[in-house]
Amino acid sequence: MPNGRPGDHPISDIVVHGKRIYSKEIDELIFECDRLIVLIIRHPKVHKPNRIDESLDKLFNWSRLPRKTEMRDRLNKLHSELQLLFSNLEKASSEDSHSDNIFDQFYSKLDEIFDNN
Repeated sequence: MPNGRPGDHPISDIVVHGKRIYSKEIDELIFECDRLIVLIIRHPKVHKPNRIDESLDKLFNWSRLPRKTEMRDRLNKLHSELQLLFSNLEKASSEDSHSDNIFDQFYSKLDEIFDNN
């Protein structure tokens, strides 16, 4: 069971321990996706952050990873969707509007990304 030490999980190795695991580009995408996830789950419009928080972890079967090009492609898609979600949350906050539709669209896109897993 992972306990947060180096070598427990590639995400924590990259994000917490600053280790190079895959390639500079892929590791930076993982780091940036995690940064966006943290910003999103702390956003005042987010009431149930669990699925967002798990999105990076569920993107791959981390014990049997795809080729680096496929990893990069999926990470780029996730990163784009996270950026869009954060932008839409910020816009919804400034307009004081409801955010359910924003999350429906995001989760639909996440499902598309995960279905390719």
